[in-house]
Amino acid sequence: MANYFYSTDGTNIIGPLDVNALAALLRARSITRQTPCILEGQNEWGTVSDFLPDTLRPRKIEDDNSIEEPTQTHQPNSNILAALASFFIPGLGQLLQGRKVSAIIYFCLALLLWCFLLGWIIHLISCFSAAKWRK
Repeated sequence: MANYFYSTDGTNIIGPLDVNALAALLRARSITRQTPCILEGQNEWGTVSDFLPDTLRPRKIEDDNSIEEPTQTHQPNSNILAALASFFIPGLGQLLQGRKVSAIIYFCLALLLWCFLLGWIIHLISCFSAAKWRK
């Protein structure tokens, strides 16, 4: 079995590792594909990607400096849930969508208008607002 060595700082050499351990370090992002690596018995250094077979390479590995934050996607089904929540408690749908200020406004308006038996208006407006909201 082949033994590999790698260096992350150019001075300390870490190893020996087999090819599976090297692939595991890559998947865990402890090393990158550009990390210097050498096969035992060779004289020239390469990169980790030079030595890993295609079957052991992770599908998508990026450099450490290009890691992107996951993006939130807004799904239409969550608007339906928010509209139903706002039907029962005005502002709850907006709160589920992360709109705290709107939630407080709709809730307070509903409390105020129910004193005059007009709170149903805010219920409907709150439902419509939650159903049509887009980020």
